[in-house]
Amino acid sequence: MHAREPGAFLRGFRAVLGLIYFFGSFSHVYFGLANPGAYRDFSDWAPPTSEPARDTWTWFLSDARYLALVLAAFEMLVAVLILYGGRATKLGLLGALGFHVVLALMFGMWPYTLPMIVLLGWSLRYDFDRVFRRPR
Repeated sequence: MHAREPGAFLRGFRAVLGLIYFFGSFSHVYFGLANPGAYRDFSDWAPPTSEPARDTWTWFLSDARYLALVLAAFEMLVAVLILYGGRATKLGLLGALGFHVVLALMFGMWPYTLPMIVLLGWSLRYDFDRVFRRPR
């Protein structure tokens, strides 16, 4: 038995999400090449309880040229997978979900990441329908 097909709203959400990741990857290319120091203050988002994480990221993000380019490649890959459709979409959505979980855990960006984690989980439930189906 196959998973249910997502409706028009879900397909639209996935398309918008794919485009956000697609165009977002270009911003990381720009910052990585033109202004790698732009990520320096990003470590200030780290929760106060994770001082080692904040110190590590402060050091790592002070010149994030390569990190920005790797992040851009990852976001482009996620975008292409989401927009491609089929099983590739599932992999792209799992990549996006993992990305947002890391953002939440490392930087505590809960006002942004929590709704995205919920939306991505909601979107993925159609791909994992058999896992979430109640026994009859």
